[in-house]
Amino acid sequence: ILLPFFIYDVSFFKSNISSPISLSLRYALCGGICFCCAVTGQVLGVLNLPVNVAMPLTQLNIIIAGIWSIFYFKEVESNHLIAVFLIALVIDLVGALLIVM
Repeated sequence: ILLPFFIYDVSFFKSNISSPISLSLRYALCGGICFCCAVTGQVLGVLNLPVNVAMPLTQLNIIIAGIWSIFYFKEVESNHLIAVFLIALVIDLVGALLIVM
């Protein structure tokens, strides 16, 4: 859908950013590519692994998102909330291991 804009807006491909729209679309395009790679990996995992192994792996992506949120983006600063997240993380991992076994 956005390909005509990329072709029309030649500044999108230049190294210097000329407009906020070009910058936003560049990040959106990179994010979309990452998302497509992740979904492809999930689909291939479900197709090639047993269901009891593949589904916990695809559902535990919330752990990676939470780790990014807490430690990289610093979205959660309360030590109490971080401790609750770590307890939930352990419960999730134990549950996934129990499903796999």
